Amino acid sequence: MQDGKIIELLFKRDEKAIGALKEKYGRYLLKIAYNIVGDTLDSEEALDDVLLSVWNAIPPNSPSDLKSYLAKLTRRSAIDILRKKSGGKRGNPELDISADEFFEAVSDFGNPEEELDLKILADALNKWLGTVKREHRKIFVMRYFYADKISDIAKYTGFSETNVKTVLCRLRSELKDYLMRRNLFY
Repeated sequence: MQDGKIIELLFKRDEKAIGALKEKYGRYLLKIAYNIVGDTLDSEEALDDVLLSVWNAIPPNSPSDLKSYLAKLTRRSAIDILRKKSGGKRGNPELDISADEFFEAVSDFGNPEEELDLKILADALNKWLGTVKREHRKIFVMRYFYADKISDIAKYTGFSETNVKTVLCRLRSELKDYLMRRNLFY
């Protein structure tokens, strides 16, 4: 079913929309959640939370890119579940490593969540990603948005694990330079 039709069903409050969302995006969203929480039951809980959130948010919201909207909600839900489960302790080591690597690019400047308007950072990140080679952009997004393991990224891209790590290291350095040139850090 097309996204427009699913959104239309949601606006009509037709429960078939939930089934259509599960059918079209369920596996994709479960993978995102699993990469973060590392547990099948918790992944399913995240998916259920997302479906409820979508039901409650549409209407009035009408996302222009339903797949991205769902992915973003799934990441948030899975991270919330992970935080609740871990009670503030470190949860999924792969997610922790991924986040640590990403924020390494800005670590010299303090905690970006406290010092930067996240909207400005997100806009800058999107602009920077637009300048990155397509295959490197995929690697970056797989690692830092989907929290994929280095080994999974290597299999998907055909690069060696060492090459993936090298690409990520260079991208983090380029991102840091990009943000510094735009005076987003002091």
